[in-house]
Amino acid sequence: WWWSSSSSEMQPHFYKNIVVTGGNCLFPGFRERVHRDVRALAPTEFPVSVLLPPNPVSYAWEGGKLLADNPDYDEMVVTREDYEENGHFICEDTFDV
Repeated sequence: WWWSSSSSEMQPHFYKNIVVTGGNCLFPGFRERVHRDVRALAPTEFPVSVLLPPNPVSYAWEGGKLLADNPDYDEMVVTREDYEENGHFICEDTFDV
């Protein structure tokens, strides 16, 4: 898994903030299967949460639109350059995690 190579401080946040989107997540039992599969791979001390939004087909697009339209957008994001220069610490500072 890609997040297993991330810093140990950030891993618990990834496991408890999984959102499934797109048309395939409408298959019966999809969210439950993702939860079961991730739970089997995650360390036992980490909580796992998988959210299926009410509008999964357009959820990611709608969220991106809201973010891009926000007047504080520049203060809400971390650029690739910032991350490469500061590592995960810039995310912890910016997102208060």
